[in-house]
Amino acid sequence: ATLTTLIWAVKRWWRTSPRIGTPAWRGYLAVGAIALVGLSELLWILFGILVNVGRGDSYDSLVTWIAGLGLYAAPAALLASLFGRGTLRRPALSLAIVMGTLWVASIWYFTGTAVQAQGSAQKQVWKSVEFAIVKFNDEAPKSWSMYHTEKKGLLLVRLWKRYLLVNVKEEEVYEIDPQTIKPAGDNVEWSPADKPSETLETPEWKTRDVGPMQQVSFRLGKNGSVLQLQIPLKMNGQPAY
Repeated sequence: ATLTTLIWAVKRWWRTSPRIGTPAWRGYLAVGAIALVGLSELLWILFGILVNVGRGDSYDSLVTWIAGLGLYAAPAALLASLFGRGTLRRPALSLAIVMGTLWVASIWYFTGTAVQAQGSAQKQVWKSVEFAIVKFNDEAPKSWSMYHTEKKGLLLVRLWKRYLLVNVKEEEVYEIDPQTIKPAGDNVEWSPADKPSETLETPEWKTRDVGPMQQVSFRLGKNGSVLQLQIPLKMNGQPAY
Protein backbone atom coordinates (compact mmCIF):
# COMPACT_ATOMS: atom_id res chain seq x y z
CA ALA A 1 0.00 0.00 0.00
CA THR A 2 2.84 2.41 0.80
CA LEU A 3 4.51 1.71 -2.54
CA THR A 4 1.24 2.32 -4.37
CA THR A 5 0.76 5.60 -2.54
CA LEU A 6 4.32 6.64 -3.35
CA ILE A 7 3.87 5.95 -7.06
CA TRP A 8 0.53 7.77 -7.08
CA ALA A 9 2.05 10.82 -5.37
CA VAL A 10 4.95 11.01 -7.82
CA LYS A 11 2.64 10.66 -10.84
CA ARG A 12 0.34 13.35 -9.46
CA TRP A 13 3.28 15.67 -8.84
CA TRP A 14 4.67 15.04 -12.34
CA ARG A 15 1.39 16.19 -13.89
CA THR A 16 1.38 19.37 -11.78
CA SER A 17 2.50 22.63 -13.32
CA PRO A 18 4.66 24.18 -12.09
CA ARG A 19 6.22 21.25 -10.24
CA ILE A 20 8.41 23.48 -8.06
CA GLY A 21 6.57 26.42 -6.57
CA THR A 22 7.82 29.36 -4.59
CA PRO A 23 9.89 29.56 -2.58
CA ALA A 24 11.84 27.00 -4.58
CA TRP A 25 13.83 25.65 -1.61
CA ARG A 26 10.62 24.44 0.05
CA GLY A 27 9.55 22.70 -3.15
CA TYR A 28 12.89 20.94 -3.37
CA LEU A 29 12.59 19.89 0.26
CA ALA A 30 9.30 18.15 -0.56
CA VAL A 31 10.99 16.38 -3.50
CA GLY A 32 13.83 15.34 -1.21
CA ALA A 33 11.33 14.10 1.36
CA ILE A 34 9.55 11.85 -1.13
CA ALA A 35 12.93 10.57 -2.37
CA LEU A 36 13.94 9.68 1.19
CA VAL A 37 10.62 7.90 1.69
CA GLY A 38 11.24 5.89 -1.46
CA LEU A 39 14.75 5.00 -0.29
CA SER A 40 13.44 3.96 3.12
CA GLU A 41 10.78 1.76 1.56
CA LEU A 42 13.21 0.05 -0.84
CA LEU A 43 15.60 -0.64 2.04
CA TRP A 44 12.71 -2.00 4.10
CA ILE A 45 11.81 -4.46 1.33
CA LEU A 46 15.48 -5.51 1.02
CA PHE A 47 15.67 -5.86 4.80
CA GLY A 48 12.66 -8.20 4.82
CA ILE A 49 14.22 -10.38 2.11
CA LEU A 50 17.61 -10.64 3.84
CA VAL A 51 16.09 -11.45 7.23
CA ASN A 52 14.62 -14.63 5.73
CA VAL A 53 17.80 -15.69 3.93
CA GLY A 54 20.07 -16.78 6.77
CA ARG A 55 22.47 -15.68 9.46
CA GLY A 56 26.15 -15.05 9.90
CA ASP A 57 28.49 -12.33 11.09
CA SER A 58 28.87 -10.63 7.70
CA TYR A 59 25.18 -11.13 6.96
CA ASP A 60 24.09 -9.61 10.26
CA SER A 61 26.40 -6.63 9.70
CA LEU A 62 24.81 -5.98 6.30
CA VAL A 63 21.29 -6.27 7.71
CA THR A 64 22.16 -3.94 10.57
CA TRP A 65 23.62 -1.38 8.16
CA ILE A 66 20.53 -1.51 5.92
CA ALA A 67 18.21 -1.22 8.93
CA GLY A 68 20.11 1.78 10.27
CA LEU A 69 20.07 3.58 6.93
CA GLY A 70 16.40 2.85 6.32
CA LEU A 71 15.41 3.83 9.84
CA TYR A 72 17.19 7.20 9.65
CA ALA A 73 15.80 7.90 6.17
CA ALA A 74 12.23 7.86 7.51
CA PRO A 75 12.61 10.65 10.15
CA ALA A 76 14.79 12.61 7.72
CA ALA A 77 11.92 12.47 5.22
CA LEU A 78 9.50 13.51 7.97
CA LEU A 79 11.64 16.52 8.87
CA ALA A 80 12.04 17.56 5.23
CA SER A 81 8.31 17.24 4.58
CA LEU A 82 7.48 19.48 7.56
CA PHE A 83 9.34 22.36 5.88
CA GLY A 84 8.50 21.36 2.32
CA ARG A 85 5.79 22.72 0.09
CA GLY A 86 3.78 21.50 -2.87
CA THR A 87 1.75 18.46 -3.86
CA LEU A 88 4.42 16.07 -2.57
CA ARG A 89 4.44 17.45 0.96
CA ARG A 90 1.40 15.69 2.44
CA PRO A 91 2.09 12.25 0.86
CA ALA A 92 5.72 12.45 1.98
CA LEU A 93 4.65 13.39 5.50
CA SER A 94 2.16 10.53 5.79
CA LEU A 95 4.47 7.95 4.24
CA ALA A 96 7.39 9.02 6.44
CA ILE A 97 5.28 8.34 9.55
CA VAL A 98 4.20 4.96 8.19
CA MET A 99 7.75 3.94 7.25
CA GLY A 100 9.09 5.03 10.62
CA THR A 101 6.50 2.84 12.33
CA LEU A 102 7.26 -0.11 10.04
CA TRP A 103 10.98 0.20 10.70
CA VAL A 104 10.59 0.29 14.47
CA ALA A 105 8.30 -2.77 14.40
CA SER A 106 10.57 -4.67 11.99
CA ILE A 107 13.76 -3.98 13.95
CA TRP A 108 12.04 -4.96 17.19
CA TYR A 109 10.95 -8.25 15.61
CA PHE A 110 14.37 -8.91 14.06
CA THR A 111 16.15 -8.23 17.36
CA GLY A 112 13.76 -10.51 19.23
CA THR A 113 14.23 -13.42 16.80
CA ALA A 114 18.01 -12.91 16.80
CA VAL A 115 18.12 -13.10 20.60
CA GLN A 116 15.87 -16.15 20.55
CA ALA A 117 18.07 -17.87 17.96
CA GLN A 118 21.18 -17.09 19.95
CA GLY A 119 19.59 -18.47 23.11
CA SER A 120 18.45 -21.67 21.41
CA ALA A 121 21.87 -22.15 19.82
CA GLN A 122 23.64 -21.83 23.18
CA LYS A 123 24.88 -25.19 24.38
CA GLN A 124 23.18 -26.68 27.42
CA VAL A 125 24.89 -28.72 30.11
CA TRP A 126 23.71 -32.32 30.09
CA LYS A 127 24.47 -33.99 33.41
CA SER A 128 25.63 -37.56 33.68
CA VAL A 129 22.95 -39.99 34.88
CA GLU A 130 24.05 -41.36 38.24
CA PHE A 131 22.47 -44.77 37.80
CA ALA A 132 20.97 -46.49 34.79
CA ILE A 133 21.18 -49.76 32.88
CA VAL A 134 21.81 -49.96 29.14
CA LYS A 135 21.59 -53.12 27.06
CA PHE A 136 22.41 -53.48 23.38
CA ASN A 137 20.97 -56.69 21.95
CA ASP A 138 20.52 -57.95 25.53
CA GLU A 139 24.18 -57.32 26.36
CA ALA A 140 25.84 -54.48 28.22
CA PRO A 141 27.85 -52.37 25.75
CA LYS A 142 31.54 -52.04 26.56
CA SER A 143 31.41 -48.24 26.34
CA TRP A 144 28.33 -46.19 27.08
CA SER A 145 27.07 -43.21 29.07
CA MET A 146 23.80 -41.37 29.55
CA TYR A 147 23.02 -37.69 30.18
CA HIS A 148 19.93 -35.72 31.14
CA THR A 149 18.67 -32.15 31.59
CA GLU A 150 15.94 -30.66 33.77
CA LYS A 151 13.37 -31.78 31.20
CA LYS A 152 12.10 -35.22 32.12
CA GLY A 153 12.04 -37.97 29.53
CA LEU A 154 14.77 -36.47 27.36
CA LEU A 155 18.00 -38.49 27.39
CA LEU A 156 21.28 -38.24 25.52
CA VAL A 157 22.77 -41.71 25.17
CA ARG A 158 26.32 -42.48 24.03
CA LEU A 159 27.03 -45.92 22.59
CA TRP A 160 30.73 -46.18 21.81
CA LYS A 161 31.22 -43.11 19.58
CA ARG A 162 27.56 -42.85 18.61
CA TYR A 163 25.14 -40.41 20.27
CA LEU A 164 21.35 -40.79 20.35
CA LEU A 165 18.80 -38.31 21.64
CA VAL A 166 15.91 -40.29 23.11
CA ASN A 167 12.56 -38.61 23.72
CA VAL A 168 10.73 -41.17 25.86
CA LYS A 169 7.42 -39.28 25.96
CA GLU A 170 7.20 -38.78 22.19
CA GLU A 171 8.83 -42.17 21.41
CA GLU A 172 11.37 -40.50 19.15
CA VAL A 173 15.10 -41.06 18.64
CA TYR A 174 17.52 -38.76 16.82
CA GLU A 175 21.03 -39.50 15.57
CA ILE A 176 23.26 -36.73 16.96
CA ASP A 177 26.46 -35.59 15.29
CA PRO A 178 29.30 -36.20 17.81
CA GLN A 179 31.02 -33.04 16.54
CA THR A 180 28.22 -30.97 18.10
CA ILE A 181 28.82 -32.41 21.57
CA LYS A 182 31.47 -30.94 23.86
CA PRO A 183 32.75 -32.95 26.86
CA ALA A 184 32.70 -31.05 30.17
CA GLY A 185 34.16 -33.30 32.86
CA ASP A 186 31.60 -35.99 33.68
CA ASN A 187 28.98 -34.00 31.77
CA VAL A 188 28.63 -32.83 28.16
CA GLU A 189 27.47 -29.65 26.48
CA TRP A 190 25.04 -29.84 23.57
CA SER A 191 22.45 -27.54 22.03
CA PRO A 192 18.97 -28.77 21.01
CA ALA A 193 19.35 -26.44 18.03
CA ASP A 194 21.73 -29.06 16.59
CA LYS A 195 19.02 -31.72 16.61
CA PRO A 196 18.39 -33.08 13.10
CA SER A 197 14.96 -32.75 11.55
CA GLU A 198 14.57 -36.46 10.77
CA THR A 199 14.01 -39.12 13.44
CA LEU A 200 15.35 -42.65 13.32
CA GLU A 201 12.98 -45.49 12.58
CA THR A 202 12.29 -47.16 15.94
CA PRO A 203 9.82 -50.04 15.62
CA GLU A 204 8.85 -52.31 18.51
CA TRP A 205 8.89 -49.44 21.02
CA LYS A 206 7.97 -50.67 24.51
CA THR A 207 7.79 -48.77 27.80
CA ARG A 208 7.01 -50.51 31.09
CA ASP A 209 7.91 -50.48 34.75
CA VAL A 210 10.14 -53.28 36.02
CA GLY A 211 10.35 -53.07 39.80
CA PRO A 212 12.04 -49.78 40.73
CA MET A 213 13.02 -49.08 37.09
CA GLN A 214 11.32 -47.78 33.96
CA GLN A 215 12.33 -49.91 31.01
CA VAL A 216 12.32 -48.44 27.52
CA SER A 217 13.24 -50.63 24.56
CA PHE A 218 13.11 -50.15 20.81
CA ARG A 219 14.74 -51.38 17.64
CA LEU A 220 17.15 -49.12 15.76
CA GLY A 221 15.80 -49.47 12.26
CA LYS A 222 13.45 -52.05 10.79
CA ASN A 223 15.90 -54.92 11.20
CA GLY A 224 18.40 -53.21 13.46
CA SER A 225 19.71 -53.87 16.93
CA VAL A 226 17.54 -53.55 20.03
CA LEU A 227 18.44 -50.86 22.55
CA GLN A 228 17.11 -51.13 26.09
CA LEU A 229 17.30 -48.36 28.68
CA GLN A 230 16.41 -48.78 32.34
CA ILE A 231 15.86 -45.59 34.31
CA PRO A 232 15.26 -45.51 38.08
CA LEU A 233 11.83 -44.47 39.34
CA LYS A 234 11.26 -42.05 42.21
CA MET A 235 9.10 -42.86 45.24
CA ASN A 236 6.05 -41.42 43.47
CA GLY A 237 6.50 -43.79 40.54
CA GLN A 238 7.74 -41.10 38.13
CA PRO A 239 11.04 -41.51 36.23
CA ALA A 240 13.99 -39.85 37.95
CA TYR A 241 15.25 -38.45 34.60
